[in-house]
Amino acid sequence: MKDNALRKTVILQNLPLQLPGLEISPLFRPATDKALHNVCYTDYTSAEDSRQKHAHYEHDDIVDIDFIWHPHATLESCVPGHQRFDWAVASHVLEHVPDPLG
Repeated sequence: MKDNALRKTVILQNLPLQLPGLEISPLFRPATDKALHNVCYTDYTSAEDSRQKHAHYEHDDIVDIDFIWHPHATLESCVPGHQRFDWAVASHVLEHVPDPLG
């Protein structure tokens, strides 16, 4: 748990967390906390679909998603009400990028 607290501190340092923000793919371990931060969660699938897909995981605390960022769609087209964000973090994304340096 100590490592998770350090992870959150490093990720969130210097972010204006009182302003609207976005966490991409929080899955079961978001860096942000909706009770403390002005944040929306998005992922490529619903929380229910993620719970089914990851039923074999040891964690059952996959967080609810505010909106789905559909594959092959722009983020702007998926955000309800044309909401804008002042900051963003991506939690479980890099491992899905086929060529992160490219």
